[in-house]
Amino acid sequence: MAKDKSDKAKILENLDQLEESICKKHGCGSVMRGRHAIVDIDAFPTGIISVDIALGCGGLPLGRIIELFGPESSGKTTTALTFIAACQKHFFKDKNRYGVAAFIDAEHALDPEWANKIGVRWDDLLISQPDSGEEAFQILEEMILSGLVDLVIIDSVAALIPQKVLDGDIGDSNIGAQAKLMSQGLGKLKGIINKSKATVIFINQIREKIGVMFGCLHGDTLVDFVDGRSIPIVKVVKERITGKVWSYNEKLNTFEQKEIVDWHDNGVVESSDDFITISAVGPGTKNGNITITVTPTHEIMTDRGWVMASDICTDDMLLSKQKTLDLYDIYTHTYAKIVEIRTASKRQMRAPDKYDLSIEDNKCYSAGGGNGVIVHNSPETTPGGRALKFYATNRMEIKKTGVIKDGDDTVGIKSVIKVVKNKAAPPFRSGAFEICFGMPARPVNGIDCYAAMVEVGLNYKIITKSSTYLRYGDINLGNGMNKAIAFLHENPTVYDQITQQIYNIAFQVTGQNKSLELNDQTSNQMSDLTPKERRVPDEPDQTNIDEEE
Repeated sequence: MAKDKSDKAKILENLDQLEESICKKHGCGSVMRGRHAIVDIDAFPTGIISVDIALGCGGLPLGRIIELFGPESSGKTTTALTFIAACQKHFFKDKNRYGVAAFIDAEHALDPEWANKIGVRWDDLLISQPDSGEEAFQILEEMILSGLVDLVIIDSVAALIPQKVLDGDIGDSNIGAQAKLMSQGLGKLKGIINKSKATVIFINQIREKIGVMFGCLHGDTLVDFVDGRSIPIVKVVKERITGKVWSYNEKLNTFEQKEIVDWHDNGVVESSDDFITISAVGPGTKNGNITITVTPTHEIMTDRGWVMASDICTDDMLLSKQKTLDLYDIYTHTYAKIVEIRTASKRQMRAPDKYDLSIEDNKCYSAGGGNGVIVHNSPETTPGGRALKFYATNRMEIKKTGVIKDGDDTVGIKSVIKVVKNKAAPPFRSGAFEICFGMPARPVNGIDCYAAMVEVGLNYKIITKSSTYLRYGDINLGNGMNKAIAFLHENPTVYDQITQQIYNIAFQVTGQNKSLELNDQTSNQMSDLTPKERRVPDEPDQTNIDEEE
């Protein structure tokens, strides 16, 4: 025992010398040990309470790169402008000033009138319209190094065209040029973004994959038709069998009957490693088994959301369906437990062809036999290569889930943000909100933060509903959502109280509130709390622990 203690003391002494040597050469704090090495993640509120909760740390993390991506007309730019307005209203205590934001408009399409209506202080906003991707990164680097900018929005990755492409002729082959630009630029800026405590958000679009659009299922994988047939996909494709298959609507959380609209035979794979066979046990299947064989990049719906087959493990549960009423074809979602994951067998490799189907609307279908599991056939991807996916602390996918109608007129849209990657808190949380167009029937420009707060308040049972009447404690908010929102507009103190209570409950539950930077100097934002006050009540005081040690 004495020898062990001596060796431990010697190691600690050598580590002290190593730490001192590195800090002397590279600067204080270049290397640290233990709990002192990682600092709490500070954040500032986005102005959308549902998104703050989805992010898990109370807002946009400081010193991090974020990707905001989604299809056209889903609200990407409007959401980003809302973030800018929130940043400009937020008081950063460590910098002793209100936030400064910048917008790098690579698309040359920013609408100043709409930005003003959303709440952006246009005169205080830094705007750049670069001519090339390289120029955009150089301007971004200078902004970050200045230490004067807290939030930078780049709209969008697809518009960051390398100078090499601009100098060439239309039709020239420049494969990988933009991906190389993104990889070099992000690799250089990642460190200085973190040190400057600035948040950088890249808006990204969605594209169709080329070359890997289809061809994700082995021929013996069964396709589940609504009439009860389960047919191998090789037969469905070669015979071009028509009919409706079971599909899953993520927006409505329901199973639907959808037509096959196209059939795809996409060649062969080279080895058994190019196929992954997943066996699961679920209700209502033959012998209780569901088996699918897919390529590693094919996505399958799990309890974690869409996951590539290569990333699925035996702890995952696969989404399946279960009939709720025997007399009707009404199904609810359930989960099948994975019992085996392996590469393709020798028998399967005798026919190494790969196939896929196109399904209307939902871009997914049930496969595997019986009640099956849900597999994706979406060919969607984002421009700019893979670098941004790796460097981003958060990846937020925004989708339009519906429209808001007043008679025949569209007065807004409903959108939802899903955090598909999160290094600051648990991922796969969603935050819904409404974007209004300022029409008389809904006189709100941009995101209706009040409506989002009321919905979250109802979810947390802070706001109660009796028939159509909404109440907060003893306070009657009004009859219906519109009356409640009007009341909160007229009584900002009540709005602040409800918001404060929501944040307190939400971040005590997640345990993330100790790192949340809040603000009491702006209306409709939370009050500042010291790090000690922001800790979860049951969490030990780390300051006292340090002193004892």
